[in-house]
Amino acid sequence: MKSFSKALSYAYLLLRYRPRSEYEIRLRLRKKEFSKAIIRKVVRSLKDYNYIDDQEFVKNYVESSVAKGWGPVKVEFNLKKFKVAARLRKKALEEIESQSDKLIEKLFKEKIYSLKKSKPDLDQKKLKEKAIRFLANKGFYYKDIFVYLNRIDRQADENR
Repeated sequence: MKSFSKALSYAYLLLRYRPRSEYEIRLRLRKKEFSKAIIRKVVRSLKDYNYIDDQEFVKNYVESSVAKGWGPVKVEFNLKKFKVAARLRKKALEEIESQSDKLIEKLFKEKIYSLKKSKPDLDQKKLKEKAIRFLANKGFYYKDIFVYLNRIDRQADENR
């Protein structure tokens, strides 16, 4: 039977690489075949000393996801994999959706610029289609992408 100190040391090792959800810690300890009692004790200890906190995990995860240019669809999918509570996921999505417009605009402009540079012969329609697919793959809702595109189309019409 594996001991509590070995399990705790392993959990600390995992947390050294990046913050983890409670579910991740439990799963990794289970894979190492620690008993349920030891896993419970390790998780309780980690929580007592604030080494794991799903609320803080979600906050950090959202920050890093936004920095990577991920949208709400992708973030929610990943948070579900980490078995984060629904209320925490909802709060995270609200945070990302509040920043969605700015992020879509930034990523769209960067993608168009990059495509024009690498493929100067692409017409405007193809550029737009590729940028839309890029944003959808990053995890943004199509409705948000099209709201942004309609806004820039209206602005272009007004400037003519």
